[in-house]
Amino acid sequence: MFAILDCIVILIYIAAYIYFAIKDPEQLRSEKFSIQKMAIQHGYVGDDLAGFFKVVKIDGVPLIGDSKPAEKGKEDK
Repeated sequence: MFAILDCIVILIYIAAYIYFAIKDPEQLRSEKFSIQKMAIQHGYVGDDLAGFFKVVKIDGVPLIGDSKPAEKGKEDK
């Protein structure tokens, strides 16, 4: 009886994984990956040690903005 229940749970897990892999792969990624992806999309570069910096483009040349790290949770408007 327990073996049958275990097999059912495993099959449901595999089915859910395949469903999300096809329909919405973003749901399978880690939160850390999603946060880094959002930072890149908003034009920030950096890492968890140095902090994130806004990339400024002057005449098409990307330059790093202020030498101060961006505050967490605040976006430039």
